[in-house]
Amino acid sequence: MTISDKLYISEGLQSKRKRLLHKIENGKPVFRLYLITNALNGEDIFDIYYYNQLFQRYYQVYRELTVYGLAGTKEEAFGLVEQMVSDCLAEQQNCDIRTFMEM
Repeated sequence: MTISDKLYISEGLQSKRKRLLHKIENGKPVFRLYLITNALNGEDIFDIYYYNQLFQRYYQVYRELTVYGLAGTKEEAFGLVEQMVSDCLAEQQNCDIRTFMEM
């Protein structure tokens, strides 16, 4: 799992940023954490996962996930995706979100 340089974090988690990133990098479980990642199917833009769900055997195969956002609830995760798209439109004048997130 890779953490993007352009990491979006919901307001409620800003104060816990360092601790959360440390736990994610070390594979420790975290209560009430949703990750916005690249889509595994290649067609969608993002996937939203409950972080502890990724410890299941099925997800252990998918180590190539890139984390683009951290949120405390699913609703906050949707808000972060909306913010990412808005930032992409403002900066690039198009909605090529994959290129924007890799910059």
